[in-house]
Amino acid sequence: MGGMLSMLVRSCKSALSRQRTPLVEQRTTPSGNPLPSVVHQVVQQQQLGPGRLLLVGDVHGCLDELQQLLLEVGFKRGIDNLVFVGDLVNKGPKSAEVVSTVRQWCSDPQLHTWAVRGNHDESALKAARLHAQQQPVGAKYHWVGLLEPEDVQFLARLPFSLQVQGYNILVVHAGLVPGVPLQQQELTMLIKMRELLRGPDGSWQGLEKGQEGSQAWAGVWQGPQHVFFGHDAKRRLQDCPYATGLDTGCVYGGRLTACVLPPLADLLAKVNRLDPAGASSSADQPLEPGGNSSSGSKLKSSSTGGFWLGGQGGRGTLTDLGGRLVSVASAVAYEKPGGRKSAENHRTGQWMVLP
Repeated sequence: MGGMLSMLVRSCKSALSRQRTPLVEQRTTPSGNPLPSVVHQVVQQQQLGPGRLLLVGDVHGCLDELQQLLLEVGFKRGIDNLVFVGDLVNKGPKSAEVVSTVRQWCSDPQLHTWAVRGNHDESALKAARLHAQQQPVGAKYHWVGLLEPEDVQFLARLPFSLQVQGYNILVVHAGLVPGVPLQQQELTMLIKMRELLRGPDGSWQGLEKGQEGSQAWAGVWQGPQHVFFGHDAKRRLQDCPYATGLDTGCVYGGRLTACVLPPLADLLAKVNRLDPAGASSSADQPLEPGGNSSSGSKLKSSSTGGFWLGGQGGRGTLTDLGGRLVSVASAVAYEKPGGRKSAENHRTGQWMVLP
């Protein structure tokens, strides 16, 4: 009897241990960093400035090109809103400076600036934590030694997704698996996926790299929110009906791209012109990525001051959002796709045009 009881106790302990494992995993990010206090951030309408909304593709340390892009669009600091789709750092010449600059913008609520976490921001945070423990980080991350403690804390706070109320848009770095609620999306997929593969049961599986039968996730995405993302420089600009990919390979000698949306007040005025009767009750319900809406009108306002766009289930295209794309050319090719960069570039921080 005693032996059976002992076995039962051991079995229960083993089961409890297995049950605790997911809880432990949920406290860390894919690279083993602590989870940010806000994993999925929501920008409330009252947090927005009165101007336009700019969404900027992967900067990768290209500070000069970022500043040129903001000049090109006539960005008005403190009036316009600014969102980065992740991968602020690595590969380019001024990663530490980009982090410091964007951190200062994001820290001031009057500047209306936000950013999501990319896979390179995630790996740089891990390298910075190792550097603080006086552990080697490799030549790729030599620049993390230039970060101030506030910069590291900023990287640690970056969320994995950002919803902007009113515009009904969602920002992630890499991608989303259709049919999966946002809170149940794998964090690894949010910062690394590029492709989808249909499973035997009809569901979608996210993939970091393509394989036979897979396809770009953005072309499959059907809303309800329009998604802005980066990460997939090989495909350059992805202008899909309900998802816009903004990584146009600046660090590889391509371009740095922004999508410029009009002020929310202008869009709301458009809603009122097209739908004077106001919102239907279905438009007031929050929608999850991959969810459905029964609303079939072209534009409907909501009681929260936002609106649902599009003709099918509340989805909105870039045209519906009034978006336009603006880009500037990279000064040089700082790196070739696949990571080619000379060890001398890493060591000295000097950059040259690659053949």
